[in-house]
Amino acid sequence: MDFADIWLSLSKCMRYLKIEKPTVFVFSFFVLSWIYTRHYLYGIIMWSTFIESRQYLDINDAWHPERYSYYSFNSILGFTIL
Repeated sequence: MDFADIWLSLSKCMRYLKIEKPTVFVFSFFVLSWIYTRHYLYGIIMWSTFIESRQYLDINDAWHPERYSYYSFNSILGFTIL
């Protein structure tokens, strides 16, 4: 679960208990937190993984486990896809 899922679960529980007025507030907070975390923060994380990580490590070193170098373009792409 991430931060937004907590509010979704809470609003569902409140809905099952028939607590109407706070449910609307909690669900509204869920929508706002979901937009912020899934669309803004997730985009920053993806940008950092795919673009910014290259400036800290030598991308030309490629995949050489015998020299403890596991960072290559394919590993960046794999983490981005996952």
